[in-house]
Parts: sequence; structure tokens; C-alpha cells
Amino acid sequence: MKIVCLVGDYAPLLYFARRIHERLSVSLVVVERGGAEPEARASRARRLYWKWRKRGARRVLADLINRPAARKRRSRLYPPGYRDDYERILDDRHPALAPDTPRLVVRSVNDPEVREQLNEIGPDVLLDHGTDLVKSHIVETAPLALNLHWGLSPYYRGSDCTEWALLNHDPYNVGVTVHKLAKSIDGGEVLGQARPPIEPGDTVHSINMKLTKLGTEIMLDALAELAAGRELAFHWQDRALGLLYRSEYMTLKQRKLLNRSLAEGQLSRMLERPSRKKRLPIVEFTPSTEAQPCCAARLRTTCLP
Repeated sequence: MKIVCLVGDYAPLLYFARRIHERLSVSLVVVERGGAEPEARASRARRLYWKWRKRGARRVLADLINRPAARKRRSRLYPPGYRDDYERILDDRHPALAPDTPRLVVRSVNDPEVREQLNEIGPDVLLDHGTDLVKSHIVETAPLALNLHWGLSPYYRGSDCTEWALLNHDPYNVGVTVHKLAKSIDGGEVLGQARPPIEPGDTVHSINMKLTKLGTEIMLDALAELAAGRELAFHWQDRALGLLYRSEYMTLKQRKLLNRSLAEGQLSRMLERPSRKKRLPIVEFTPSTEAQPCCAARLRTTCLP
């Protein structure tokens, strides 16, 4: 089985790809470093021009002048202890790809060279975690494409879903979803979901590390099913049950407010008095057992108390 991982250049995402490679030996890991292509720069220039026309030159210039300062402030928002989270949760202080891992470092997973490589490999499965939106010309290179999403779809789809759940004082509906890649953002059919154990001392970063670990286990179980020749079952999700959170919705002020509240111990109060006491139904992935070889990977929708 030929497996290709698409990941961002971030420690937990590299951990995900490394775990897959250790278990099943991937054919390629595409690492997205980011960066602006000429078309992207031209697109931003057009948006800047119309923003100039709409909002006025003074406000646009103020945004451009304050952007470097905002980046510096953003770099100070994240709490210390990231490496401790890697060691405590991911069992590795410096998650990285193994030296023998075949890799391709690109600006975007949608680059033409990525498609050329995938056409040469002919992957059976594409696994995505933490990249930009994967376009259809990449998804179509494999019969099956799965995404690991930090959020319980369809309730929390898009970007910063852990942050939004905590801002909504909804800690018991923080979770991870493994689903098919589709045209709608995080709207593909669901393979499996899980909720992490949340402790009063957790941060957004530590919770996301737990989500990556849980999602990686779901991925490994699903790949084991495929390797054994069994089919996977998928569960359609009703996107009307939740919201799509775009990256621009999360402002610097909101992120700073959330990190301050967690540092002050607000998470323990959220766990005692959540805004939504009922845990929403999720899809649990249950691998087949040797005693039941005729059963495919089973999915069941459960409403936890």
C-alpha cells in the first residue's frame, strides 16, 4: 500500500508523519513550508487595492505599518513549555521526521511539482494534517484522501476550532475528526472522532498535541484495516449542525484573551460550568477484530452523557 502524507512544517504535524512512516513506511512526505507564489502576491495586491478603495488610504497604511509590531506581539502570546508538551504527550522532546523518510519540501501542497510526484508514485492513500486547503487536482491522485482535523465536525469546522470551543466555554466538545477530504472545508464524510482528556492545567497547545496523538491512532487503525483488505465505513455529516470558523475570525485580541484566561485558571471553571453541558454526538471508529473477519471498520454514533 502506497501512502503519501501531506503535512505542515510544525512539530506535531511532523510527529504524525513520522508515526505513520514508522508503522507502514510511507512513499513520500510532502512538507509545506508556506511562502508567496507570484500569483498569490498578485492576488494580495488586488485585495489591497480594493481594500484601499473601500476603507481609505489612511486606515490601510496604518494596518501595513502596525503589521510587524503585531507579529512581535503574536510571538509572545504562546505560553512556554511547548517542548515539555512534546515530551509529556507525544513522548518526544523534538518531534521530527526520521532521516530515512522520503520527503519533498514545497511552498504549497498544491504546487505542480507535488502533482507530478504523486502521479509518478500513484498513491493508494493520501493523509493530510495541518496544510492549506488541498485542491482537487491533488486529491484526485489517490482513491482515498483523509484529513486529520483539530475539531469535532460538523460542530466546529475550519481554523482554530480548539480555541473557538474554549472561547465558547464548551470544553467537552473539543475533539479531533478524521474525515475524507472534500470540496467543503472539513465537510467530508467522517471516519472517526475522539475527545481528549482535558485537565485544568492544559493550554491550547497541549490540547492540540493530545488531538494529534488521538487522530494519529485513528489513522493507524484505519490503515491497518486497509492493509488487511477490509473496507472502511464513513458517516455523512450534516454541516448545518455547526459553524465554519475561518482563520480571519480569530483576532489577536481574542487569542490573547483566551491565553490569559487559561493562565489564570479559567479552564477548571469551564469544566465545572460549561456553557453546553451535553456532549454532542460523535462518530467512534472501531477496528474489526480477528474474531469477526467479515466485519468492516464499524462506525457508531454515540451521545455521551
